[in-house]
Amino acid sequence: MDELLKSAAGPMELAKVTYWTFAFGVLLAAVVCAISGVRQIRRADVLGHRRQMLRASALIAAFVVSYPFKLIFMGREVLATWNSFYVTALRVHESFIAVMLVTTALALWNAHVLNLRQARDGHAGAIAAAKVPSRLRLHRRCGRIAVIAAVGSIATASAVLYGMYDRVVTF
Repeated sequence: MDELLKSAAGPMELAKVTYWTFAFGVLLAAVVCAISGVRQIRRADVLGHRRQMLRASALIAAFVVSYPFKLIFMGREVLATWNSFYVTALRVHESFIAVMLVTTALALWNAHVLNLRQARDGHAGAIAAAKVPSRLRLHRRCGRIAVIAAVGSIATASAVLYGMYDRVVTF
């Protein structure tokens, strides 16, 4: 096993790769939940959709909470040692993540407002949503953009994680 590790890879680099591998798994699980949520709303299963989207959001929130601790205990990545391709992939990944976070927050907020209207008006969700079509359209658009950005982020995260493994492990 020791011969697999590159001499430049210290324990901190291995810890960072381990953290990012776990983060990749969390992101992948969130994307699977989001895609499942999309499938459920297409079958008119509003509660199933809500459940899956809240799961996806909770997974992303767990990562966001963990990240400051990663910075405190492991520090930032030293991008000067990275190949420029992987730095570019990281920047694109970060852009996808930013879009995903903003549009997810907007979709959640719009869903919350629609639920408040439903509770206030005492109507079923579809009836309440039909009363506020612009809010529902905004929820759908934000949700679609968030899912597309999530899929883009998992694709670019794959490249970034591969680059991390390439720097740390010799195959």
